[in-house]
Amino acid sequence: MFKSLLLKIGNKKIRIILIVLVIVLIIILILFLSKKEKAPETVTFPSSTPTPSSLEDLNTNKKFLLNRINSVKDAVTGYSWVDDKIYYSTTNGIFEPLSSSPLVSTPISKINWSDNGKALYLSQGQWYLYDAALIKNLKMSQSGDSAWINEKGNFAFFYAGSQIKKVEIENNTETSILISGNVDSLLFSPGNHFAVVGTRNGSVFVEVYDYYFQKIHETTIENKVKVSDLSLGGDVLLLTDEAKNTVTFYSLRGDKNITVSTQKKSTLAAGWIDPDIVLLVETKKDYYDRPIDYFSTISVSGARSFLTNSMPIAGRVDLSVRVVGNPSRTIIPLPEKGGGMWILSLKESFMPNYSENGATFFTIKGQDKGI
Repeated sequence: MFKSLLLKIGNKKIRIILIVLVIVLIIILILFLSKKEKAPETVTFPSSTPTPSSLEDLNTNKKFLLNRINSVKDAVTGYSWVDDKIYYSTTNGIFEPLSSSPLVSTPISKINWSDNGKALYLSQGQWYLYDAALIKNLKMSQSGDSAWINEKGNFAFFYAGSQIKKVEIENNTETSILISGNVDSLLFSPGNHFAVVGTRNGSVFVEVYDYYFQKIHETTIENKVKVSDLSLGGDVLLLTDEAKNTVTFYSLRGDKNITVSTQKKSTLAAGWIDPDIVLLVETKKDYYDRPIDYFSTISVSGARSFLTNSMPIAGRVDLSVRVVGNPSRTIIPLPEKGGGMWILSLKESFMPNYSENGATFFTIKGQDKGI
């Protein structure tokens, strides 16, 4: 009888334990199902304003490739194209990649390039015009503290005092205009317009002219905002604001401005590489305090596409050099700080290459595809 009592007690304990286990499992199952059925919390960002944390996730399946031009060793101060060949400058002259000797051997303190191989440069107090297509070096009769050449290479502009002098290069004819304020830079549009950017009464001013010196637009910009480029039609300014982390397509006609967010605490550089496309470079320090350049394209509608970053480029990219794509707008040279030059493909999965014949492409498998 005592033995049967013990068995009953033991069976009762087992039943109690089993009941407790079943209750615990039911509670766990209920909690699991409730979490599964709950909709995840999401935050939607417009495609034109990606968040910094997701910047490289915009096009993770795309491969826009970089390659180095190993023959370029010195720090590049500017460059341009003649067909598919690059011509570049340093403080010691003008060169062509892979060439054994300089095209121009002289100290260069200032230089501006057109988009078609012409360079206006200052050497030992004298301005010269070099034409890479004609292999011609012309001594200019004009003088000025600063000088620029337009994108088409047919006009040179000299600034001294309060006067901007325009020189038609083909026949050396001159016209001039007086500017109130201090001129900092001239920006050129392929559509035969140019913008004068300077300071006046403590503010940044922008005045847009045609080549007859007829004023088309004028505006005043906040001091902390950089005027980076001028659109094809001469009616949209490209503004970068590192304090607000934005790039803005600023309409001079009063149309709605388009603003695109950028990474916080980043240095910005931007310029048109196509009538409707801007290349944006954001330089930001990573977790290890290394400055990394992030390359994106932005359309005039504000849509943004991430290309790649500068991790392979040890010295990072020199953002002071104006970006100029090749005539077919498929390759962009990127001068490296401290010396060297890289080329970035704008064709997905094509490796850019530079040889004696100029810029070409290889697919990832290796076939030469030209440009």
